[in-house]
Amino acid sequence: MRRTDIIKRARSAMIGVALLSSFTSVADAATLFAPGTLTWGIYGTHIYRINTAKVDTTCSGCGTYNGSTYAGFTNDYFNNNKTYVTTLDYPVGSGIASNGAPTLIPSGAVRMFSFTSYTAINSGDTLATDIARYQPAAVNYDNETWSETPSAEQADPAYYEFLVSTLATNNHLVTMTGPSPDLADNATLNPKGENLCINKSPSTCNLATVTYYTNPDASAFQSTNAQLKDFLNWGFPNFSALAPSAVMNVTLQGFVPSINTTSYGNKNSDPYNPSGYIPDFTAAVRYAVAEVRASAHPSTKVIAELTVRADAISSDPAVTLTQLKDAIESTICKVDGYYLYVPDENTAGETDNATMAADLLSWFEQNKNTNIVCK
Repeated sequence: MRRTDIIKRARSAMIGVALLSSFTSVADAATLFAPGTLTWGIYGTHIYRINTAKVDTTCSGCGTYNGSTYAGFTNDYFNNNKTYVTTLDYPVGSGIASNGAPTLIPSGAVRMFSFTSYTAINSGDTLATDIARYQPAAVNYDNETWSETPSAEQADPAYYEFLVSTLATNNHLVTMTGPSPDLADNATLNPKGENLCINKSPSTCNLATVTYYTNPDASAFQSTNAQLKDFLNWGFPNFSALAPSAVMNVTLQGFVPSINTTSYGNKNSDPYNPSGYIPDFTAAVRYAVAEVRASAHPSTKVIAELTVRADAISSDPAVTLTQLKDAIESTICKVDGYYLYVPDENTAGETDNATMAADLLSWFEQNKNTNIVCK
């Protein structure tokens, strides 16, 4: 999913001293890297791109799988009912998305279509047409501060996420939510987070019993990034879970490129380790998970988005395989899975992006039998 890069919105530098591992010895061990264990989100066009990626001969321990392609990786990890796949083929089974791009939808995955506007999808017979055309089982609401999401929806994300979920439920579909952090910059939001259903009665908004996740200052999320603080302390993960959503995608991937540098989060950012200093990505994702688990809909699956971008493009920074691994190692014990986004810009870096994504899945495959002991 295209997201506004939260890094460029940082109002001051983040600080810290060390990346803390999530792996300890105080809980039962689990093979978290094994296929079928995690919940995934990914585009079908990106699965196709990984399958046809240039084989990496430089990555130690990566190489090929099932011959000369990476198809085995994607089949192992994405061909199951815990994987939500967008850019659906049309006609179904054709292997071609509606935009004409090759796409691959594993037969065992959950078919999902994504839209950026509730208003648009609820107009006329749009939803009925799309259901008949793509045969989805889930919908993803991609609301951001951009022209594709109407300003009214940007100003009142809790209300419109509720409307999306209601519409989906009425059509026998489940919902994935993933509000962009830049929505927290919208000036019409209540800065205290007391009621994000702007100008809507509780009965209309169906949130009459909601206690918004507005922590006392002592336990609120701490960061020098004001947008990130607002996103978490105003309760975006909380009300996204309450929509209700089957899956909540935490779209903080813009912090991954700084995860193993000196740009770390503040003390007390992490509900699981309040005395430590850890990167803002790690702390914020963990905090979002804690928010959802404390909500009235704690069963919502929480996944963290990761963008695989080998080359910097415009204001979007590059990320390394090591940084992606660090992001996963520091959150895998808390999240239910990941949304893997492999950018498809028409640039020289496109193949590199797909190859890096394949290398990441190779790393999962190599560790699939490793017992991870979580804190």
